[in-house]
Formats: sequence, structure tokens, C-alpha cells
Amino acid sequence: LEHAAGGVLTTGLFIDGERFRVIIDSGSPYLVLPAEEACERQPPRLSAFGCAAPGQFRPTGLASTSEQYGVLRGRVDWLTGDLAFGETELGMEADGRLFLRLIFEARQQAGGPVVFGAADRNVMGQSGGALLGLIRDVNREPISTIPQAELRPTALTQLGLSAFCIDAP
Repeated sequence: LEHAAGGVLTTGLFIDGERFRVIIDSGSPYLVLPAEEACERQPPRLSAFGCAAPGQFRPTGLASTSEQYGVLRGRVDWLTGDLAFGETELGMEADGRLFLRLIFEARQQAGGPVVFGAADRNVMGQSGGALLGLIRDVNREPISTIPQAELRPTALTQLGLSAFCIDAP
């Protein structure tokens, strides 16, 4: 975990080999990345997290949902890809060649790909960046304000985690 602007904690992850930086979010349940159009209209802040380009990841078959991470409601498309946590190190060899090395990697335990959201600029502009939600269990109807058809798999459920501890700098 690393501190980012505003004191938020972030970590690195890879989806289908593409690197992303995500904010550790104790107030949401999903893994949500900026959709490409969100990054194009709000650089460089959002693009620093990585962007999910159209056609880059596999569709889940789940319908898009309307989500709200602040004042504005926006659209989230639900995609799927293989997830690995990790960080990269950029350096230079003694002979002057640049290298990019994966310095830590831990594949998700649930087996197979994970479902994640690609959110438009209304959602991302309010969130501060890509999010890894730490809420594992969400309310179901009739308690939930979210219709059952719009609930998506939570990030922690897909990772097979029942508990965690944050060891932050």
C-alpha cells in the first residue's frame, strides 16, 4: 500500500496483464476502473490510474448499471478479466537499458476471472480515481435500496476473502 494525494491508500493490480492503480475504498463493494472516455475528458488525474478501453476486456453479459459515487449518477459497464495484485519497478541496467519488473504478484484466489466495472466520467469524477471496494457483503432486497438485478459480485467475495488487515505506511 502507498499513500497518494489527499492521504488515500492505493495499491497496484493487473487485469489481463494491464497495470492499474486503485484507491483502497472502505465505502464501496466493487472494483471500478475509469472507462477510456472518462480518462480522455479528465486527464491527467484519472489516467494516472489506468483506463479500461472499449474492447480491451471481455463483457460479462451483465447489464450496465447506474451508480453514484458522489453527487452525479453515471453509467458502469461490467467487464471481466484475470486479476493479479502487484507492483512494478522501472529501472535502468548498468548498460543503459531500461527494464520494467514485476516485484510482487499474488493471483486472486477465487479461480478464474473477476467482474469489475468500467465507469463513465460522472462516476469517476466524483470518486477520485479507480476503486477497490472493501465492503464484502451487501444488503439484498427488501433491505437494500439497490434492486437485486443491479447487484454485482463484490471484489472481496470474488477474491475469496472473509477478513483482512491493512498494514499501511
